[in-house]
Amino acid sequence: MSQEMFWLIFIGIWVIAIANIMFRLLRFYSLPSLKTYIRNHPDCKTQSGIACCHCGSKSIRLWGLTSPESILKIFLCNHCGSRLYRN
Repeated sequence: MSQEMFWLIFIGIWVIAIANIMFRLLRFYSLPSLKTYIRNHPDCKTQSGIACCHCGSKSIRLWGLTSPESILKIFLCNHCGSRLYRN
């Protein structure tokens, strides 16, 4: 493999990786925070926790942005799969 081809592949992989990270961050920051979610959907705050604004389910799961150990978390409804809010 020529040196030019190596660098072309190397740069291509980096561009794809950075685009993937940017897409995930844009999707993360497009979600409301918990405070904003509750302000927009006050009926979704229950005595036992938070409910989905789409289906009313109280079964909410955490999803790490890049991995299960990620600091940035998205909260999803287990019933309908809607992305609800971020941490």
